[in-house]
Amino acid sequence: MLELIGVVFLALLPTFLAAEKRSKRDLVLETLVEPDMIRMGDFGELLAVKFYTETPMGEKFLIVAYREVSAEDGFVLTAYLARRPSTRRETVWRR
Repeated sequence: MLELIGVVFLALLPTFLAAEKRSKRDLVLETLVEPDMIRMGDFGELLAVKFYTETPMGEKFLIVAYREVSAEDGFVLTAYLARRPSTRRETVWRR
């Protein structure tokens, strides 16, 4: 997974994540480092998916779209909360 992350566009995260005790950055990094699954995006990006039982909106999945530049580097495209991950995407890896 990613150890070095280039520019992270945390401003794109939903603002209601701010109510979490952990920062938005921490949630994104946790999802990248310890995802429940990784899925393929539409344009070659990868989607790290992690389920969170406690958000201000109830139980949600945090989905982080990212692109790997090399085995040691990559960058986050965006991140968002969803009720469930898309079922049409190919699963690359599952915990």
